[in-house]
Amino acid sequence: MFTLDMSATAVRLNALKANSWHLTKRGDRSLTAEATATKKHQVLMTSIPYAAGWHAKVDGKAVQPSKALGFLMAIPLSKGEHTITMAYTPPYFWPGVLISVFALALTLLWVRFPPRGKLVDPGRLRSRR
Repeated sequence: MFTLDMSATAVRLNALKANSWHLTKRGDRSLTAEATATKKHQVLMTSIPYAAGWHAKVDGKAVQPSKALGFLMAIPLSKGEHTITMAYTPPYFWPGVLISVFALALTLLWVRFPPRGKLVDPGRLRSRR
């Protein structure tokens, strides 16, 4: 049988809420928040699923987000007040942009300077041999 002490749970939840992060800016693929860590080696737990494209900065310095509880993202914090910035860039986004720009440039070159010369019938080439 499972029982839950509601008053103790409420006290702990209120303590977690008091030290939670406060969003100051939110974009389509980024967010900025303020958080206070009360202990030395603390982590900021998020409800954001851990994914390879997330990048985090704490007070302007890059930090490596870690996986917590098997699928959530956690950010390490030292004691004190911090500004956390997180941004998501899908994996292989920039190589995809580079390939697309290169393909567009080749297409524009082809349109601007079309191939010139006579088309040769492959059948004629075989009969000359």
